[in-house]
Amino acid sequence: ILVLMLMIGGLAVDLMRLETTRTKLQGTMDRAVLAAADLDQTLPPADVVKDYFTKAGMINFLQGEPTVTQGLNYRTVTASAEARIPMLFSNLMSVFDGSDNSGLDSVAIPTSAGATEMVGKVEISLVLDVSGSMDDNNKMVNLRQAANDFVDAVLTTDNQDRVSVSIVPYSEQVNLG
Repeated sequence: ILVLMLMIGGLAVDLMRLETTRTKLQGTMDRAVLAAADLDQTLPPADVVKDYFTKAGMINFLQGEPTVTQGLNYRTVTASAEARIPMLFSNLMSVFDGSDNSGLDSVAIPTSAGATEMVGKVEISLVLDVSGSMDDNNKMVNLRQAANDFVDAVLTTDNQDRVSVSIVPYSEQVNLG
């Protein structure tokens, strides 16, 4: 009965260590990707994730570089980590029965997280000078080309429903027509 109690108690200690590490790792991962995905974040997102793990003392668990995808009005950050926890009491039975059963030496705790921050809809107003001074040196031709290039760059097929562009021409006053 004493051996059985020791085995169950050892298993409970091992499981407690696993769960404590798992929750700390997942909590750090969640906080890191949320902070990195923030559009107001001025630091590079991958550096933010690494800094969170460094300050938590878990930088060795981070696997590879965090993945960052960003566009005009969104940022997505994903990262993964894995901790390998040695099992202290899993081989306890081999001590008593003399077997050479190595048992379970360690358990891997994989975790991953992803976060996206997105601005729902973006409205852009393009104000264009169409006054008489634009007739000199092909300014109007260059303005038309630049305006077309700008609209093509901003309105892509993946964000047409989230971005709107209004064009406001002006000379001495705004022409709403």
